[in-house]
Amino acid sequence: MSEKINNKNASLAFWGGLISFFCLGPLLGIPAIIVGNKAKREISEAPDTFKNASQANLGVIFGWITTILFIIAWVIAGITFLGRPS
Repeated sequence: MSEKINNKNASLAFWGGLISFFCLGPLLGIPAIIVGNKAKREISEAPDTFKNASQANLGVIFGWITTILFIIAWVIAGITFLGRPS
């Protein structure tokens, strides 16, 4: 039995999702969701080959959290600045 390797897409999704918390928000969060789901599919098709499914899951989770927080922030900003009486 050969040693399991890291799936590159899972690592990319993890780091993209993590970095999206600190800069670029959904510009990195949405690709983290897409790449993370692709990695999860690749890992489930070859579970004996890859070992980092948790990184793919975290990338998707971080991507969703960042994207949702960004949308909430824009809605609050819109209500705050556009809802203000003149």
